[in-house]
Amino acid sequence: MLFRSREPSETIPALEVIDQDPSAGSRIAPSSTVTIIVSSGKPKVTVPDVRGKTVNEAIAELTVAGLVADVRRVFSKEPQDTVVGEESVGEQLVAKSTVRLNVSQGPRAVPVANVVGAPFETAQSALEGQRFVVVRNDVASDQPRGVVVATDPQAGTMLPQGSRITVSVSTGP
Repeated sequence: MLFRSREPSETIPALEVIDQDPSAGSRIAPSSTVTIIVSSGKPKVTVPDVRGKTVNEAIAELTVAGLVADVRRVFSKEPQDTVVGEESVGEQLVAKSTVRLNVSQGPRAVPVANVVGAPFETAQSALEGQRFVVVRNDVASDQPRGVVVATDPQAGTMLPQGSRITVSVSTGP
């Protein structure tokens, strides 16, 4: 009688014999059982879902699972160092395989537009188009009513999208 079982092996390719019992060359009775262990290939592990975790937590969890993290930094509205994307979640991969992680580096920084001298509505539209949060501050000025006289921070300053820009608007002379 022949009994086969399969088990993973780091060194023996799939479908090749890893071991047998009794060993080769042994004399056995015709009705005896011969057990053959056949390689199923390299060991496989399930890729854990680490999305939403910090990059350090994700790397640790992948390492425990027998996988290697390939960290790629991407712009995202999520907090910096948060895993926002992962390939192969839930799949079976060969142990020591690389799993790509997209990790937030925060929102993209853009220069503040120069809106001084523009009507507030135009300035607001331009800055909100850059995905800034506009805060109006009415100030006394010799400029015409409704005209932007300053921004804080100033034009050209590199800021992450979602940042607040205070727009000082003239109340008129």
